Amino acid sequence: MLEMKCLLIITLVVFVTVVISDTGKPLFLPQLPVLEFDFAVKDSIGGWKENAYFYKTPKACSALKMFFGRAWTPIMDGLGIYNATCPIPVGFYKGPGINTAVFELTNFPKTFFYGTYRFSAHFTKQKIVYGCFMAIVEVKRPWETD
Repeated sequence: MLEMKCLLIITLVVFVTVVISDTGKPLFLPQLPVLEFDFAVKDSIGGWKENAYFYKTPKACSALKMFFGRAWTPIMDGLGIYNATCPIPVGFYKGPGINTAVFELTNFPKTFFYGTYRFSAHFTKQKIVYGCFMAIVEVKRPWETD
């Protein structure tokens, strides 16, 4: 087991789609009621074991705010969403980036086994995916640097 004080290598891929609904309003995080995320863990032969951790909630923005905890404001500021509240207003956001040390303030689990994890989150409405986020996280011992 590992406390979060060790080296984390994070690769991020983010896709967000803004879709105009039949009412002419964009569907974005405020109107996307379902957030699903899961962790897959890389096994010893290089394949992914899906659903090592899994979570699904009907309130996407509120759930993110709960999981980010005290890190909500620094993470949102790093994404360019200043003074963020739920729901997040529709808009174009360009952020300066996030200091990864802020993740120690989140309400996510702080203890993981060493290894490589694939975190993915999906924002859906009526089983249609409107946005997703994926990160590959390597949890290594401090002396295992490449």
